Amino acid sequence: MEKVGILFLGGAKRVSMAEKFISAGQSLGVEVAIYSYELSREVPVAAVGWILTGLKWGDPGIYEDLHTKVTSYGISLMVPFVDGAVEVAARYRDLYGGVTVPAGDPASAALMFDKVEADRVFREKGLPVPFSDRFPLIAKPRFGSASKGIKIIADETEFRPFAGNPDYLLQEYISPRREITVDCYVSLAGEIIAAVPRYRLETQGGEASVTETFRDREVEELARKTPPDRAARRGDHTDVARHPRQQADADGNQSTAGGRGCLRLPCRGRPAWIHTARHSRVANRAIRRLEKPYTYLPVHV
Repeated sequence: MEKVGILFLGGAKRVSMAEKFISAGQSLGVEVAIYSYELSREVPVAAVGWILTGLKWGDPGIYEDLHTKVTSYGISLMVPFVDGAVEVAARYRDLYGGVTVPAGDPASAALMFDKVEADRVFREKGLPVPFSDRFPLIAKPRFGSASKGIKIIADETEFRPFAGNPDYLLQEYISPRREITVDCYVSLAGEIIAAVPRYRLETQGGEASVTETFRDREVEELARKTPPDRAARRGDHTDVARHPRQQADADGNQSTAGGRGCLRLPCRGRPAWIHTARHSRVANRAIRRLEKPYTYLPVHV
């Protein structure tokens, strides 16, 4: 029986994703082996796969360590689940090749993990990001995820400790609001094939756990403008907050990692790389099963 090795890099919802891959493999007569790169063996995904203990994302030796594991265990698909892992996986692919990675180029991944730089780029592009001079403000750690470390600033007194602090992004705190996630399907040529808005109904640790798809031309067109130079090339994931006055602004409470200026790269949909993966039948079947709870509305460019 053919065997496919898939390596997960950190993050949440790995158990359910692993089960989808394994189930897809079984239906195709392919044995899917799930591996997960972790700092500790005490993680839930151990119930469905093998744990490979490794290094932190910022460790300079991580690429050599990953390469040893990729070659030792026959990994053909590497899936990053958290912001820090996206850049690592993209750089690994560029350094060594031989493995499919659903990520854009490393420079774009690094930009999207830096909320201050991402905010600057989006303002330069004329995108409607939140104001930074109106109270209340929200202070977001420049490099962070899962809504960790955010603070609400009500007035000048609370603002003083953050004034001129380069480690935080300050934006208008938008409340009440409706938070929207937009999944975009991006071809390898950089063409946005479809934009699918979803209301974030419930979140856990900054990650959307319950969503509802809907159709909104304004939101879809805003999402089309956000990929920097269409660098995503495989998948794009944008978050939007709608003001009570019904103007859509790109905002930063991200569905899988707590906020960026208004954009993150990883896509939980079905990007074009699925169709070019070495073992595309397994990946394609797994993603289709994951999509079943949602209704996707294609929008033609």
